[in-house]
Amino acid sequence: MATRADFSDEEWLALRVMPHAMLTALQLAAPSGWLGSRRERKAGTAALQLAERDFGDLPLVEALMAAREEPLPAEATGAASADEALALAETTGRKAMRALERVATAAEREAWVNSVLDIGDAVARASRERHAESMDEISEPEAIVLRRVARVLGRDDYEPVIHTPRGYSE
Repeated sequence: MATRADFSDEEWLALRVMPHAMLTALQLAAPSGWLGSRRERKAGTAALQLAERDFGDLPLVEALMAAREEPLPAEATGAASADEALALAETTGRKAMRALERVATAAEREAWVNSVLDIGDAVARASRERHAESMDEISEPEAIVLRRVARVLGRDDYEPVIHTPRGYSE
């Protein structure tokens, strides 16, 4: 089982930054204003707590949770545009996956990937509260972010439910 000592500083940073990079990419893909951003942050925090509950018995997840209060460098999550934020999330995801494939168990990789995608899904759905249609829908720009990040994380099967003007995509 992987621990902090198994990763270089750059790899560890990628593992820690990825949820934040996804959050930034989602927020810039479909801005939701001050109140929506607040809901998104709360949803991300709640999803992180669920990940800790569901996967906290794994040493890697336990170490990542213990490190969550450590400051992150601004350049690790800062992006000026939606395209830049998505590119940062994809690059960060690739670094993290290479590190996980090198030292983590299959269970640890799956837990980390599921946690990142669950956080992204929760954040995207929280921003939908500003739309009256449904809390179970996300916008197409958010779905694009989630799909692209999921593919980088090895989840080609991931497909979010989105809202379109004419109905639902499948």
